[in-house]
Amino acid sequence: MGNPPNHPPLLRPHLHIEGLFRKCGSVTRIKALKVEYGTHCLEMALPCDVATLVKQFLRDLPEPLIPARLQGPLCQVQHQEHQDEARSQLILLLTCLLPPRSTTVLRYLFIFLQDVAAKCAQNKMDSANLAVVFAPNLFSNESCGPLDGGAEERMQRQVAVVQVLICHAPEIGKPNFYVWRQTEGAVVPVCRRD
Repeated sequence: MGNPPNHPPLLRPHLHIEGLFRKCGSVTRIKALKVEYGTHCLEMALPCDVATLVKQFLRDLPEPLIPARLQGPLCQVQHQEHQDEARSQLILLLTCLLPPRSTTVLRYLFIFLQDVAAKCAQNKMDSANLAVVFAPNLFSNESCGPLDGGAEERMQRQVAVVQVLICHAPEIGKPNFYVWRQTEGAVVPVCRRD
């Protein structure tokens, strides 16, 4: 898989739009865009429609970008009793287990979302808001297992993982051997199957 361009050109000029990715596009227009899919058609589309298509695309993939086998361990890291930075490093370490294509696409997507978050003074979409919007499109409902806190706690863990990935996008899938040595004891309980 070749290197993707720096940013999705269709949305790049619209990063300032308030609620980009939070506001849903028109269902009618989105259905029409799916039927008439093409670069020219998308160039003429409203930014909120294109953003909604991006989320639908991620949600409808036959194989999720974050494989089911890694979704649980990624969420379990949020339950570890480490400081935030140590949890972030554990999450990044787990991304080294992603398939290569997923790694490339996720890094690309989250670097783009960093750029969206950088315009949060205008668009009101900081990394936390973007994580809330994207987590349901990247995780399955059961991905973090049954928890005592139920669906709300599961969603909070998913959102926390996505926010870490947005904030550390360039590091996704890149092994940091120093971190591995420092967190080795913490990784085993996260990856263990009970």
